[in-house]
Amino acid sequence: MSAELSAKTEMRRRLREQRRALTPEARRLAATRLAAQLLNTREFRASRDIACYLTNDGEIDTTDVIRHMQRLRKRCYVPALSRLTHDRLWFAPALPDAELVVNRLGILEPNVAT
Repeated sequence: MSAELSAKTEMRRRLREQRRALTPEARRLAATRLAAQLLNTREFRASRDIACYLTNDGEIDTTDVIRHMQRLRKRCYVPALSRLTHDRLWFAPALPDAELVVNRLGILEPNVAT
């Protein structure tokens, strides 16, 4: 493993530990603040198609942001691994009633035939 890759791996490990150490209240507050900041940006208001992520491993919860996008009829896309192209990452529509499945990395994604 190269020194650069090793440093990146270590940084990700430290950040993951810090996220996991946050209390549930601190996580909720961070999600609320992020949503308020994002929803008030000119870029968000002007965008029709927006990529987001489904929360995993202590990350900031994006559920409220995604719901808000759907209420505004914005098209939201989230990462998904394509099984047809050897787990190549692409973005699938985040539909309100879409079934979610756990991919091989343990991350939720829309259940699409890919």
